[in-house]
Amino acid sequence: MKPIWPFLLLLLLSQPIFAQQKLSLHPSMMINESPVGNPINLIDEQTEAADPLSGNGGQPLNDWFAGWNSSLYPIFAYLDFGQEIELQHLFLYDLNGMADFRVWYGSPGNWSLLLSDPLNNYQLWNAHNINVSTRYLRFSMSNPNAHVGELVLYGSEQPILPQGGSCQDYPVPFPEPDPGLSAKATQSMYEVGDTAQFQIQSNQSGTIAFRLAPDRFAPAFMEGTINYQSGNPTALSYIPEAPGFLLLELSQNGQEYLAGAGVAACDIEPVTEKPSDFDTFWETQKVALQVVPINTQLTYRSDKSSPQQNTYKILLNNIDGKKVHGWVSIPNCEGPFPAILHLPPFGKQKIGPATDMAQEGAITVAISVHDYDVEQTVPDAIAYKPQDSFQDRETNYFKWSILGCIRAIDFIYSLEEFNGEDLAVTGVSQGGGLSIITAGLDQRVKYLAQGLAAFGQHQGYAEDRASGFPYWLKVGEDMGLDDEQILEETAYYDAVLFAEYFEGPSFNAVGYNDPVCPPATVFAAYNQLSGEKSMLHGVDTEHNNHPDFWEMRKDFWKNHLPLRPYPDCEVITAESQSVERREGKETIKVFPNPVTTQLSIQSEKSSQKIVEAYRLDGQLHYQEQMNGTLKKITTNEWPTGIYVLKIQTEKQIEVRKIIVKR
Repeated sequence: MKPIWPFLLLLLLSQPIFAQQKLSLHPSMMINESPVGNPINLIDEQTEAADPLSGNGGQPLNDWFAGWNSSLYPIFAYLDFGQEIELQHLFLYDLNGMADFRVWYGSPGNWSLLLSDPLNNYQLWNAHNINVSTRYLRFSMSNPNAHVGELVLYGSEQPILPQGGSCQDYPVPFPEPDPGLSAKATQSMYEVGDTAQFQIQSNQSGTIAFRLAPDRFAPAFMEGTINYQSGNPTALSYIPEAPGFLLLELSQNGQEYLAGAGVAACDIEPVTEKPSDFDTFWETQKVALQVVPINTQLTYRSDKSSPQQNTYKILLNNIDGKKVHGWVSIPNCEGPFPAILHLPPFGKQKIGPATDMAQEGAITVAISVHDYDVEQTVPDAIAYKPQDSFQDRETNYFKWSILGCIRAIDFIYSLEEFNGEDLAVTGVSQGGGLSIITAGLDQRVKYLAQGLAAFGQHQGYAEDRASGFPYWLKVGEDMGLDDEQILEETAYYDAVLFAEYFEGPSFNAVGYNDPVCPPATVFAAYNQLSGEKSMLHGVDTEHNNHPDFWEMRKDFWKNHLPLRPYPDCEVITAESQSVERREGKETIKVFPNPVTTQLSIQSEKSSQKIVEAYRLDGQLHYQEQMNGTLKKITTNEWPTGIYVLKIQTEKQIEVRKIIVKR
């Protein structure tokens, strides 16, 4: 007979209750011990779960699931509360299926079984009186039939959120010896001064060459050969002296293998020095962009659209006569909507629209870093050329790419369907680095989700440390170029230096074995982020995202963006979502121009506006609010010359070049 949960609840409430409260559980507290599944789903619907202790439990839907392959089970994860807490009650939302869900307390490597729940209810809260004092709580599911929608815990005090992110050890199963060469660190994260050890094994006897280094280009900590006997795992040990990562490269009879481990990763600091005019340089670039009219061109594409969303090809003006090419997909519902800007990985490939989240209720914009048609492969003669552009900050290929990202945000803000507030930026690899740069450079970005970010720690190569893609110093050295000039000029494009400016929530991912965007460079940027943040640790991944990245990113959007998926909204027709409607802006006039003593700004609406005037060196000269339809600015004491006038409303930004003369 199935137990009746209200009876359990009554029994529970008959016990003495001390200063108990529902614990605030955060994704950064959850540590996944298995290479599959997303245990964050156990604590991602705390609001929906409501208060089961009082009998007012909700109906959460997301569960911790690793697929139907039973060989992947059991799966394990644990919560780190940051301090020892008196836990009194645990509630499990039993969705369906019947299998053991077990809970332990103690510490990593030293667990004691607390309870085993057979999950023999159906869409009910299972109540457990636990009364235990612990910092850690571990969970496991024995097979795919266990489906728990949410955990709710009650205790005497609130957990402490990890400071600077999660840098605990992330154990994973040792790889099977077949099909050949393999290695695994005994821990995924060490402290400085620990003995880091890699267990090496192969199904072949013979010589194994090894190299242990910060990354594939930095000088090795250790390198040599091992005379290996099949079936006898060999240990390789090293004592790290500084925070960073250890990348072990193995080769044997044509086989190669990579294994990585972290060393106090949350203590990795920036190595690239910030130029004294870093802020001025980029403010000047942004002002130059705002002088250029956006001149939006939209082409409706029925072949890219669906009942859930409408997609348009976009073309926008960039500086220096260049263009921004991309796509916008708009939910086929009544807005307003949040927006997500998608930035691409490295390459010359075609760029398609990002329609998946448009179907979930967000405007999505996907752009190319190249001034080339997104439906064509970029020719070799154009892509990332000239090859030595990184020698000059003014002609760096990515200057136009970064300003293209800012211009795409200008476009988003011009859309009537955008809610004017909830803007996110995302990408992986090259796109991950550009996402960090864009989030740091433009305060309109509120959310960041990136994986395996490029553009980190350019100076690392000069310091015998890890340096990130595109390895400008290494490439320049191979070309016989001036190291000092490269270091000076590429510092303006180091994602780590932009990260400190972003204060919003972020979801991040790293690959411990990544030889392209070394994990030390990703953590250097991550550590500079000051807002709420989480890191998905790919302890067994190279330059490919952890298999849970995409689903966890989607969960991040759902937790932070006001999404209304189709059709749970007021559906509209493609005709009513017309090009003219989205391009419709408030008409603003600025006169006279040139001006001598008084400049007038006239608008058709009385909405509040911010008026700013910048000198051509990027310095702010004038700033005031405008209320009403007419604003008069006295300019008789302004130095003569050219100014950039910026008028920002809730939905648009108007930029005009004005000339002050006598």
